[in-house]
Amino acid sequence: MKQIIFLFSLICFTASWAQNNRLVGKSFYNVDDNNLALKGYDPVSYFDGEPKKGNSEITYEYEGLIYNFIGKANLKAFKKSPEKFLPQYGGYCAFGLGAPSGKYGFNPQRFDVNPESYLIKNEKLYLFFKNPSFDAKSFWMAEPEKNMLQQADSIWKVTEDKYKGLKIPFGMSAKAPPETLQMAFLVGNWEVNYKQKRNDGTYSETKGRWYGQFTPDGMSIIDYWGKGMPVQGINVRTYDANLGKWSMTWVQNNTLGNKALIEGELVSEKMIFQTKYWELDPSGQYLNRITFYNVTNNSFQYHIDTSVDGGKNWIEKTTIIEASRSANH
Repeated sequence: MKQIIFLFSLICFTASWAQNNRLVGKSFYNVDDNNLALKGYDPVSYFDGEPKKGNSEITYEYEGLIYNFIGKANLKAFKKSPEKFLPQYGGYCAFGLGAPSGKYGFNPQRFDVNPESYLIKNEKLYLFFKNPSFDAKSFWMAEPEKNMLQQADSIWKVTEDKYKGLKIPFGMSAKAPPETLQMAFLVGNWEVNYKQKRNDGTYSETKGRWYGQFTPDGMSIIDYWGKGMPVQGINVRTYDANLGKWSMTWVQNNTLGNKALIEGELVSEKMIFQTKYWELDPSGQYLNRITFYNVTNNSFQYHIDTSVDGGKNWIEKTTIIEASRSANH
């Protein structure tokens, strides 16, 4: 049921503005930028007892991913029965998904792997993260395997369901949480009408610019309050799949030079953020509650409610922004 609600809310919030141009497919698996799986290792070689790096000239594409092989015999075996040789969990670390929440300092999530750290169990291939300070396979072996398998299987099914049929805009990574689409409308250049509430309840108005783009890795969104805005600064917004919320950092670059840490989530087709920490007031009494709403492809509205008593009481719409997509890029 939660999965159905997630998909419905995502579709509702993005349908009116989205200009998606590519299908994710299985690019969210643990593959490189060219969709090469297993870091180039031959999937069949694991079942022969020794993982070996494949030959980049002996390759096969299966469901959009590229696999390398050490020879034509292994290629033939893979073509005959590919599912038999595929790594579990898209090639991510089995322990990362199956580990007890919090016990090892993290919640279940997708980790990269060392392709030579593996386990064959019930004719299935499991891969593990490994570096000089952490050997995930050894911790896997120390935990009740049945519990970890059940958890990892369940998490991976939910993950696959979220990405199934998903289309994403240019600049967004296929590995980014699908919920990243909730704020992807912000990417672009915006002309804004900025209104600030005066003490008498009336508003002062000014025109300004707001710019948004994906970060270079495509995992987050960075946006700038720029020219003409009475307050200028930078936001970095990242969807935290472990928290099930957005994490946002604001750094103001004029007047006060302060920073704030903010969390947000999609609520009834509105994106609502609230201050968690503000450098100006470490006591937590001064808070902002930020709402994006009426989002379309070419416009959105935004307002800030303010509290000076830690959220007990709120002054509504101390700031109002009406944004229109700029024709000038």
